[in-house]
Amino acid sequence: MTVYIIDIIGKHSGAHFYNKSFRDTLTGRYSQTKLISNYSDQPDDPAPLLRNFYEGNIIEKAGKLCISIISYCFFVISHRKNYYIFLSYGNPSEILFAWPLIICRKKIIDAHEVFSLISKNKVQEQIRVFFAKFLYNHLADAVIIHSDRSAWLLQKLKFRKKILFIPHFPYVTDREYSISEIPDEIRSLIAVDRINILFFGYVRLSKGIEDVILLAKKISSMEIGKEVNFIVAGNDPKNIVKSLLKEHRVYNLQSFSSLLRYITDDELKYLFTETDFILLPYRQISQSGVLEMAVLFKKPVITSPLEYFKNFLGQFPSFGIYCSDSSPDIMSQMVSGLAMGYKKNSKTFYTEDDLKRYADNKDPVHFLKELESVFPLTN
Repeated sequence: MTVYIIDIIGKHSGAHFYNKSFRDTLTGRYSQTKLISNYSDQPDDPAPLLRNFYEGNIIEKAGKLCISIISYCFFVISHRKNYYIFLSYGNPSEILFAWPLIICRKKIIDAHEVFSLISKNKVQEQIRVFFAKFLYNHLADAVIIHSDRSAWLLQKLKFRKKILFIPHFPYVTDREYSISEIPDEIRSLIAVDRINILFFGYVRLSKGIEDVILLAKKISSMEIGKEVNFIVAGNDPKNIVKSLLKEHRVYNLQSFSSLLRYITDDELKYLFTETDFILLPYRQISQSGVLEMAVLFKKPVITSPLEYFKNFLGQFPSFGIYCSDSSPDIMSQMVSGLAMGYKKNSKTFYTEDDLKRYADNKDPVHFLKELESVFPLTN
């Protein structure tokens, strides 16, 4: 019996780090665990089943999507007696790949987000609710969640089936990179004579990108602005940053730099290695891969007042700083004090005790045992 992990986003958003951790976790119990996505999971794997239909013009995207759906449907039909785990981000378009799973023996939804956090109007919101009810109440045999927020949203949907909880899988990857492969536009983001604070990842309003710009504007007007460098690095296809900079009349900030495109793995490793703090000003979130990446590189985080971050830093206080108010005035005071304290090395981040608790918290033994009740090891 094979467990197939279905990820339709893949390299479009850097989901491969999560996929690798998830696959490695499952392999501990299910030796036959394979990934269906738009990239090859292993060097010796055949060509990926799905095309990257996020790239190209509208005709190219449509063509790649059609080929992917046809290939995927034939694959599911011919492998329907196996187990499937479908990674969902709450986008109604996922139904194109979710519905064929109806014919499969067992299927679990891994809820990264129950409802998409991309900005929406009332009509889109109703469509997302309709899709979520179908996905969770009629298709799934069980759901994997990683936060209390997801549990609360499933409760609102009156979900009554089995829920498997495990904290976000820890990232384990090689942190080495080739400096010769790092372009100048990436290197120039790091100010060697300043404290670098990185906002990383796909840009959207729910991640609090507006708060980053307002904070950088505030800090730039202060004396400490000469010692701090805010970096925004990640894909921004909707030009959100450009619009916000224009809206808030932000020009030539001494404390702000950005590179708004897809960031490669080597570039990611360089940025996380060279930066000092990771900024997580999110307004909504059910889990955060950037948080796990910060832990992998042992970079302290600065977070917004979300309950998710409060609980996380309550368990592992040396991993960063929880800000109870995300207003520019309060955040600027906190960053100012943090910058001065950091220079004096007055705070120790990532203590051995917290790292041990973190490892214990991520132990998947209980999760795998619960998973076996949905995916039996025997036919």
